[in-house]
Amino acid sequence: MEDVSKPALAPPPLRFERLRVDEKGRVKLPVDFADFIRNFGPEEMFICRFPEDRAIRLYPGSVHAANLQLLKDRAEGTLR
Repeated sequence: MEDVSKPALAPPPLRFERLRVDEKGRVKLPVDFADFIRNFGPEEMFICRFPEDRAIRLYPGSVHAANLQLLKDRAEGTLR
């Protein structure tokens, strides 16, 4: 019988990395970061920059949409 199970998912990279942005605004990610992001398949990824802590955060599109709705609800005073 052929094994048709999904390939093992890359574990989340749980560390901070110093990365550089090139002149075109691109960031070269370490291989394990890139592998983890590929786990999300074709879903859009959003990058949010937090200048106060000089960090970026990556969110799958579905998580980003939920965060935007949370902020909208909070601004409108309808937070559940």
